[in-house]
Amino acid sequence: GAWTHYGTMATDRDLDTISHSTFEFRPWLEIYLGNTYKVRKVIVINRWECCTSRIDGALVTLWNNGFNVSSCGIIRDRGNNHRTKEEQTYIIDCDGTEADTVRLQHTKKWKENLHVKEVYVRGLPGGHPQIDNLAYKKMVTPVQFKEIVDGNLNKTLPDVGKTVLKIDLGDTYLLEQADLYTEGLLN
Repeated sequence: GAWTHYGTMATDRDLDTISHSTFEFRPWLEIYLGNTYKVRKVIVINRWECCTSRIDGALVTLWNNGFNVSSCGIIRDRGNNHRTKEEQTYIIDCDGTEADTVRLQHTKKWKENLHVKEVYVRGLPGGHPQIDNLAYKKMVTPVQFKEIVDGNLNKTLPDVGKTVLKIDLGDTYLLEQADLYTEGLLN
């Protein structure tokens, strides 16, 4: 695969590329999100084929309009015996803090390289109320089953047999999780 050092390689969704800093004091990688989002999680996929310990001490912070608004957490290396993608994937919780920039920066007191394969940022558009259910009150096909997404989990719904339900969310989203409650619905 490609071997490159550019910062943009941290967000290209290609695990064959790598973002790699020079050997320096407190190297950092900053990702401008383009808008303000309620950042829920930052997922960092570290190198797993070599040098895994270099990620140790990297701090994930959120910035908004040039100001540091949250320190989400510090990544702690799992050791060189953890050499798979899954073992080198770090999920940092950011509690829905509104931010337009994510920064990953070393906190070590000596020179180090900072390198990652990918950084994913999960969140919701900022300036809006928290959306726990993107499907709430959205168009459902077939229409007679619109009560499925009304938010009320304490009612009996009609037997829909093998009907496939399509819920139009009204926009495109990268979903972190989809919960379907099936009691009495898909039996």
